[in-house]
Amino acid sequence: MFSIPSLTNCLCIVVTFNPDDAIGERLLKLADIFEFVLVVDNSCDEDQIEKIAQCAQQLNFSIISNRSNIGLGAALNQGFGVALEKGLQWCVFFDQDTKVYPSFLSSSQTSVLECKAQPAIIGNNYLDKHAGASRYPYSTVNTASYKKAKTVITSGSFVSMKLYDKIGGFREDYFIDSIDHEYCLRARKHGYSVILSLPIAMEHSLGQQRNGRYRLLSVPEHEPKRKYYIARNIVVTIKTYYSFDKAWCLRQMARLAVEFVCILLFETKKKEKIKASIKGVKYGLAGRMDAYN
Repeated sequence: MFSIPSLTNCLCIVVTFNPDDAIGERLLKLADIFEFVLVVDNSCDEDQIEKIAQCAQQLNFSIISNRSNIGLGAALNQGFGVALEKGLQWCVFFDQDTKVYPSFLSSSQTSVLECKAQPAIIGNNYLDKHAGASRYPYSTVNTASYKKAKTVITSGSFVSMKLYDKIGGFREDYFIDSIDHEYCLRARKHGYSVILSLPIAMEHSLGQQRNGRYRLLSVPEHEPKRKYYIARNIVVTIKTYYSFDKAWCLRQMARLAVEFVCILLFETKKKEKIKASIKGVKYGLAGRMDAYN
């Protein structure tokens, strides 16, 4: 049976980790769109834990307080479990810093109806505040409100519970980076479709800032710990899916090379980041999924 995300058949899941003070405002916007909202809090600091708990109580949201950073993949999978218990058809995931527009749900619905198929994953276009432009070009004069996608980012993406039943949840050993890409590749490998809704439906930023004077050499800046996970998980994903989608994997190889170039040319903490990235590549090649230390 054809299903599209709606107000009542979808669980909205927000994963938090020591968010800024504007988190309440961003969560309030989600309350205006979705009936069921779950906050999964990975914060470790007691003040942060209390802040999120109070915010969830004020907005009448459900909350899972892990009281430690169990990783993004594990937190997202907790959301899947709650949706399964509630008998809902869709999950939609958000990062704590993503700001949704009021049109978010309706534009996603329009894209699904227009594609006249049943996508298993629906991503959404966004305004990248650091880059100062939308992630994907879109104009209201375009003939299509969606396009087929190979992968989409976790934040703002709908995932069908039928897909979860078939292929399971996100890889928890990835901890944080490339979780979304791996899941989309796995879904497509099992014959499911991924689409991207093109109307700009939210504001989202990758990393702390954009680095590089030119678009080709412009990547989000992260701390050394993230550089380790980025490198390790890219390598593991390439190893896993190279025979399935060589073109995508080759682009990821290029992305990893750009990461190294940007660290050397534009970023701070060069020595620490290069060391962390090299360690990530080595561990990825060896299939080691050790936590960063």
